[in-house]
Amino acid sequence: MRLSGLILTLLLLVIGSHAAAQDNQEPVLYVQAKEGGQSGSMSWSCTGQEEYRLCTHWDGPWHGMAAKDLFRLRRSVLGLKPGERLQFYRFSHASEATGKEGSQITHASTKSLGAGSYVNTYGNTRWHDIYPPHFTPPSAEADAELIRTATGARLVLKGVPCPHVGDAPFHVLGIDNLKITEAEKARLYTVELSEAELASWGQLTKTLARSFQAKEEFEGSVSYSATITTTLPDLGEVDVEIVGYEQWLPEGNWQDPASPGNRLRIKARVKAIGNGTTLTKARFTFKLESSKERGVCLNWPMQGASQEEDLQFRKEDNPNLDPSISPTEAKTRDLVDRTEAVIACFDYGAHGKLKVTAEDKDGKPLKVTFHGQDKATIAIPKSEEGGHIADAWKAAKGATGLTDTWDEAVIPLQDATGDGMQLYAKYRGVVVLEGGARKYLRLPPREKAHFVADPAGVFDSQRWFATSGIRAYRLDESLYYVGSRFVDFNGPCTKYAVRLEVDDSLTGPAEQYAMTDEVGSPKIANTVKLFRGRMNAMLGRVIARVQKAVSSPDSTEGAEEAALLQNTCGISLQEAAAALKRMDQGQLLERLIRLAAIHEMGHACGILNGHTKAVVRDGQVEYEETEQQVGDVLCPMQYLDQVGRRRFVLLGLLGGSGTFCKDGFDCFRQLTVK
Repeated sequence: MRLSGLILTLLLLVIGSHAAAQDNQEPVLYVQAKEGGQSGSMSWSCTGQEEYRLCTHWDGPWHGMAAKDLFRLRRSVLGLKPGERLQFYRFSHASEATGKEGSQITHASTKSLGAGSYVNTYGNTRWHDIYPPHFTPPSAEADAELIRTATGARLVLKGVPCPHVGDAPFHVLGIDNLKITEAEKARLYTVELSEAELASWGQLTKTLARSFQAKEEFEGSVSYSATITTTLPDLGEVDVEIVGYEQWLPEGNWQDPASPGNRLRIKARVKAIGNGTTLTKARFTFKLESSKERGVCLNWPMQGASQEEDLQFRKEDNPNLDPSISPTEAKTRDLVDRTEAVIACFDYGAHGKLKVTAEDKDGKPLKVTFHGQDKATIAIPKSEEGGHIADAWKAAKGATGLTDTWDEAVIPLQDATGDGMQLYAKYRGVVVLEGGARKYLRLPPREKAHFVADPAGVFDSQRWFATSGIRAYRLDESLYYVGSRFVDFNGPCTKYAVRLEVDDSLTGPAEQYAMTDEVGSPKIANTVKLFRGRMNAMLGRVIARVQKAVSSPDSTEGAEEAALLQNTCGISLQEAAAALKRMDQGQLLERLIRLAAIHEMGHACGILNGHTKAVVRDGQVEYEETEQQVGDVLCPMQYLDQVGRRRFVLLGLLGGSGTFCKDGFDCFRQLTVK
């Protein structure tokens, strides 16, 4: 051992090499050094770097295991047992030096031509060296050792890279010319590593600094610093990729709930993390934690709804994996360097966590990364914000940043916030009727949603949306619980449908054309009833009176009706006669019933009184329906008076075609669908 410089900077790197033993990639040491010195009129400096690889033979006075065999057995530096040694031989070397004595400057260099073979230059002289001599294989000569201790490890180098020349002015201040103790000599090229540092081998940096004075008979001093950086030996790591992960949304199969709606393909492979090319083989295990939502969405199916895992490994989707596969766990049959697994999805709101582990042939775990990121588990679907909703859906629907429980949809000028459906419920979705057929939908997060059970098909959802700003969806009796009216019976049971019934009979009060069980909100409204038979009878009475006025204007009834038509309605008898000929009572009834459906649904959704007339009874103000038009005629909450009925029958003019009024009676403000 010698130290021949004033400044020494040592950089030690342990990275993966091209060398491999069977499936293992082996550690490599790289040493970079700078040294310089000065004594009297002489000074020098040099730089160098060396590469060390695991020895193929044991180098020592007693029997030991060759480093290659030991590393193959232990698989990592941390896996070494106290007292065990990894020996390294010098695989390559390159160094340059400059020396100065007075005005004379000399250059020197050493460079390896291959393991054990070197070419040297000193000034104009050039020669070759063989190391080690006596035909010993280079890989059998230990030039560095990593010794495992009870508290960590000790790394010992024989020296640092510098030109293999010994003439002045190089190496004047050798180790024996310094004021240095035996203990200091022993640790001159030694680096102590703690257990914690071994555990964080991949991110380890250490700095050493020492100074020594020359002995009295020599001039000068010696000081050096060393920076040691290590990286984990390249045993390979597992990278996991989920195909289409960024945009994937879970899907059930509402038409066949026992079959998956879509799938998710997972690719896992062992890859080199350093300079290595030979891959370790591993046994892969995929584990799932899955949601167990009832059914496939909020309201399908009603009968026989499963509550098994929404995300599953299935044997038929994974024929190349171990046949002992279960819904929550799948494994490879053998040691492989890559594999795939398929997850089947059975619910539109499915969510879970995937964990992938890999072990080598000795049962030692490999590091697993997901798309290059160090993650212990992977959220399915991608939901970095937390919760159970796919980030892709939130981004597409303008809901990024909202929580699963968010229920604060706002329609300007309406007092009520939200609609009784949390964000996750809208994301999981519902089956509705559209064009007479069932259809699955995820609901827009920032819209209010309302559900109407309308077997007669008289409720105009588009007109309701234009009138209220609230999106309405039609259901049949297979899509909500008839008794409780829960729409989300496979979920939290917080959303209610309003039943809309049409009665064609004439029984009951002749002047009652519609009613709502309980005005206030869908939760309490229960049923809206439209008495179509009574409406049709009312139209018949109006038509009969107009016909009397046209055919017998001089009769008492005819004269009274004629006066109403001409003086109040502004319709001449000639115009009335012509209108009667082209009038279609069926079409009139259809228009009237559709307006009544919107009107009564307004009561079911919070509009308490509509356009009623204020009357005072016993000193108290009360509101009652009136045939006199009050307020905005375009508001659907307007009532049809006698004049309005005749203008409707004869001229086709019908109010209530606009939005719920936003002033006066403030019908729009009162709307709520919670």
